[in-house]
Amino acid sequence: MSRAVLATIERPAAPPPSLRRIFDDFGGAHFASAVVAFVFCATGPVAILLSLGTRGGISAEELASWLFGAFFLNGLLSVVFCWIYRQPLVCLWTIPGAVLVGPALGHMSYPEAVGAFVATGALTLLLGLSGWVRRAMDVVPMPIVMSMVAGVFLRFGLDLVFAIRDDFWIAAPMVAAFVAASATRVERWLPPLVAALLVGIAVAVALGRFAIADGPLLEVARPILHVPVFSLPAMIELVLPLAITVLVVHNGQGVAVLRNAGHEPPVNAITIACGAMTIVTGIVGSVPTCLTGPTNAILAASGERPRQYTAGIFVGVLASLFGLFGNDRLEPRHLHAVFAFEGQAVGGPPAPPASDLAAHRVECVRQLRRADESLRAAQVALRPLTRPSAGPPGGQAEPLERRFSELELLCLQPALFHGDAPFRAVRRLKDRLREVALHLRAGDPAGAAAGCRGVDEEFDQARGLILKEIEKLLGSTR
Repeated sequence: MSRAVLATIERPAAPPPSLRRIFDDFGGAHFASAVVAFVFCATGPVAILLSLGTRGGISAEELASWLFGAFFLNGLLSVVFCWIYRQPLVCLWTIPGAVLVGPALGHMSYPEAVGAFVATGALTLLLGLSGWVRRAMDVVPMPIVMSMVAGVFLRFGLDLVFAIRDDFWIAAPMVAAFVAASATRVERWLPPLVAALLVGIAVAVALGRFAIADGPLLEVARPILHVPVFSLPAMIELVLPLAITVLVVHNGQGVAVLRNAGHEPPVNAITIACGAMTIVTGIVGSVPTCLTGPTNAILAASGERPRQYTAGIFVGVLASLFGLFGNDRLEPRHLHAVFAFEGQAVGGPPAPPASDLAAHRVECVRQLRRADESLRAAQVALRPLTRPSAGPPGGQAEPLERRFSELELLCLQPALFHGDAPFRAVRRLKDRLREVALHLRAGDPAGAAAGCRGVDEEFDQARGLILKEIEKLLGSTR
């Protein structure tokens, strides 16, 4: 690495603190802000991730791997940066980036999205090494950036009012505890945020709103290593928007918040680290890494400024533990639990009339039968590739593309599959059909044949799941 490139990386103002110094600097205010910051980033954002991933057809194992990259790997990065630079420099994952990726998974495969993550990391890394990012942030007026930050936090201030309106018996005691702790000497030994959190937990338990989940509480995560597919359409659709969310939406806000609190964040070093870590987390299926704005704002709002780095280290440790001891058996009930913790309704709208439910079941049966017909036709079209005795290969690209288009339209309505398993199976086969058709169009029959390995078993499994779901629906209407 050249000296010019190394010169762009900011050096720490002082040597990293020793372990004993970290414990000496860590106080009650920093503990409270770290807990609140962690609860913030491990509830609502995770609910968004689970919701978008489920709608995009990502499996529970892939979601668990996503969480591993988003929290465990980024948590380690946060610990290192907070320790080296003695500032609250927590780096996690981009929420707007996840929102961008969710709809894109409806028309591109997950490996293509992973390829876009890796390309975004490479672009961010190059921009950080160039030193342009710091120069750009230095010329942006602080009032403009802080107004963006204020817009982000406005919703959380309003949510306090809505929480009291929608869940009075939990929200009101928490507000009362916060005010009481702030107005009395209790604040010296019990931070108001911790007091509010403890009261909220106690009231939730008393009202029967708190329950331990079934199954093991701690289970070591098993990340999945993805092979990225670098698709031009995916690059065009995702790379530039994802880079903007990292550099402008998140890193820009995080740097502005820290500068406003009196810190001097190492902009180039953060950009380089976010780019490099995005490549690593992308391989396990996670969206790009970024410097978090709201989380670092919470950490920089309380306690003595020279000691706020300890809160960042603690958040990094909590995030790493959260990502490491994940569970790859994520189910809809976990999503419901997260929304309930956030105070959002989990029951959904009132139950529709029985006639509407019956009509929905009929539509589901029709959808599943269409999917079964398309899969059966696709399996027939693939026989010259999967069974050489069925005839010489040739002319399969066009029928396969038709079947792919049919299945893609069906996958736009995942709710009509009535079950998660048949939807995932159909979506996987749809992606395989596309890859085989692309090989055939490119004049690569060997690649097409390689893409068909084991596909007959997948067809049989998918059609079996579809028929089982149809039987379940027909049985419920009797």
